[in-house]
Amino acid sequence: MLALLLSMPISSAGDETGDEALVIVTYSNASAGNSAVNVIPGRSYRYRMRYQVSAAARSNSEAIATDYQLVALDEWPIESLKVYCVVYRTADVGSVTTIIEKLAADPRVESVQRMHQFKGMTLESGRYNDSYAEFQYGLKSMNVSEAHQFSLGNGVKIAVVDTGIDLEHEDLAGGEIRSRNFLANDPGPASTAHGTAVVSLIAANANNGKGIVGVAPGAELVALSACWGDGLSETATCNSFTLAKAMDFLIRSPPDLINLSIAGPHDALLGRLIARAQQSGTVIVAALPYTPVGEVVYPANYPGVLAIGSARAAGEEDIAGNVRKSELLAPGEQIMVALPDNGYDFRSGSSLAAANATGVIALLLEVAPDLTAARIAQILHKSQSAIQTGGAVINACRALAEIEKAQNCP
Repeated sequence: MLALLLSMPISSAGDETGDEALVIVTYSNASAGNSAVNVIPGRSYRYRMRYQVSAAARSNSEAIATDYQLVALDEWPIESLKVYCVVYRTADVGSVTTIIEKLAADPRVESVQRMHQFKGMTLESGRYNDSYAEFQYGLKSMNVSEAHQFSLGNGVKIAVVDTGIDLEHEDLAGGEIRSRNFLANDPGPASTAHGTAVVSLIAANANNGKGIVGVAPGAELVALSACWGDGLSETATCNSFTLAKAMDFLIRSPPDLINLSIAGPHDALLGRLIARAQQSGTVIVAALPYTPVGEVVYPANYPGVLAIGSARAAGEEDIAGNVRKSELLAPGEQIMVALPDNGYDFRSGSSLAAANATGVIALLLEVAPDLTAARIAQILHKSQSAIQTGGAVINACRALAEIEKAQNCP
């Protein structure tokens, strides 16, 4: 039985090479209904109030495992797509391509793909009483302090899909932040650096006499743990399966904004879920890292996603890559962020640029909640202005002026 095979959850595995032998298969699950069941004893919190798996989908998944000599490692019914998703390990890494081709032609299979990995795009490196506000050049270059006269992002619901975060951090505690874990094992505090940094730029408490100021300190955040890190390099790593679980959860309770400060290869399952989220009106922001000419990264390059690149610092050579003058840019070099255990430091990367942009978009959505992603892109492009520390970046106050909420912006 499949239930007996699911004893090796892979959702937070850190073995990158192991993913080469993993495939994700989905089965049609349209007739399952919405009963809440706990199909696997001993794994309660992950499986409460779940979309039920149909007998046909379960039977097909077991038969596929037998027919193709696959080992089922984990599973999740994705309600928003009406499919049952199973992760299998193949016996031979070299046979993955052949197995995928055979599964794609099998009528029992709804879709099949490789397991992909996505990485977080963060690199080590007078209006507020917050201790380090004066070091936040991003606030100045995006004209955020002026924008805060008109909007703080109050009531805007933002989902951050990343590592876990340090909810006890002095600059996050007491704010409108909830969390939910989609990893098989609790990653622990050592894995929260990337997520904490991203969330702090969006919604760190303002005027609390501590730390930094979030671009949208009034926003309501839910932090979804779908990535893990080693706690040393402050990296974030996710895979197709963990991201799919988090996105499916968000589709069933759509936020206004989703921040994806990650990058990786084209992933069909993630692309389908992003498209479904967009149908509900959710605006999706993703990091767009510098890459070699011709290389395309996702989720930034999915249709309708607002891709945010990091503005280069003054004096740095221009790098040929995805980021062009026509792209949306936000500050991402040497940005002051919050880190676990009440820490603060400077970090760089397009993950942080995406977080800054997410905050600016939240300011817009507070005063104009019906803005579409396409309209927001137009507004942000028009707002971009040259700054002393580098190239053009989005300007929060000028963006608000575009919707006639801040006419006197410098």
